[in-house]
Amino acid sequence: MTDRWLIVFPNWVGDAVMAHAFVRALQAANPTVMLDALVPQYLVDLMRAMPEIQHVIPHTLKHGNINFSYQKQLADQCALRGYQRAYVLPNSWKSALVPFLARIPERHGWLGECRFGLLNRKHYHPKRIERMVDRFLALAEAAPGSWLPKLTVPAADVSKPDDGLDASRPLLVLCPGAAFGPAKSWKAEYFSQVADHY
Repeated sequence: MTDRWLIVFPNWVGDAVMAHAFVRALQAANPTVMLDALVPQYLVDLMRAMPEIQHVIPHTLKHGNINFSYQKQLADQCALRGYQRAYVLPNSWKSALVPFLARIPERHGWLGECRFGLLNRKHYHPKRIERMVDRFLALAEAAPGSWLPKLTVPAADVSKPDDGLDASRPLLVLCPGAAFGPAKSWKAEYFSQVADHY
């Protein structure tokens, strides 16, 4: 029987994209394992660009809202899929609740927000690692910089010739701004440098 593992993804688009490096490292080290994702509903389409993800369980949990009964419903869905292991990428207490309620035998994640009972494979946060993508890789026991996100647009989503895009050339998409202001946003000159490079 093939092992099936659950990955609890971050709630933010940028963090979820960086988490693809973790997914790639995990799949490379465990090529026969089936990987599923628990993600916010608005990230479901992003998961289509991660070919390693076999199945997606969407949720509509709002930031800061625990909603225990809804999390129990999600846990029941997960329990039916028979996961042997879960990786909780966010650091919050709430994000570790579904794998715990689903009684997934191995529950990996960074120790934080008093998650002692929810996680049984606790990893200590490597504060010396500055880049988020490398922190994700450390959770997969992969070396910093060994993997990068590499999203793959499904063939069905590739643009048609009549939409004005040239599918034979790379497409650069710049998305300035962030949900919580400048703390997670690049400076304007960085966007300019990237655009000039292409």
